Amino acid sequence: MTEERFDCIIDASVGIKLFLVEPLSDRTDALFAHLTDDPPSQFYVPDLFFIECTNILWKYVQRFGYSSDAARQNVADLARLPLQTISTAVLVEVALDPGEAVRAEARELVEHWSTPEGGFIVFNYGDSGGIGTSDHIADVMFKTFYDLREYWVQG
Repeated sequence: MTEERFDCIIDASVGIKLFLVEPLSDRTDALFAHLTDDPPSQFYVPDLFFIECTNILWKYVQRFGYSSDAARQNVADLARLPLQTISTAVLVEVALDPGEAVRAEARELVEHWSTPEGGFIVFNYGDSGGIGTSDHIADVMFKTFYDLREYWVQG
């Protein structure tokens, strides 16, 4: 049975819980189980994710007697996970303007799914929650589609 993808951004403070027993480690295991869903979920990590996880493991080796061999194996296991690395600069931009990601996605939809003859309709029936978003983000999305209304018009 095909499920809906569960895509998200994972921080080192979450990813490290795959290897260290800390509060909420069980939830991290459940979260990472989504990588085996059909279709598999996509997890994005900041470009500093791997070095941050390595640093946490190093501190455990230094302060708590964690095995350095286990730490090396943990880093190798982490590197084998199907994680997509994204620039922290992009994350900062999106964090400061969450609508930017919505505008970029709307543009991509228009570029790849609309045609010069039209045929692309977007509507939320007045219920932003019904499409899994807030009124603000829905407004950004609809305004972007409106701004792109003449995308195919040759000037």
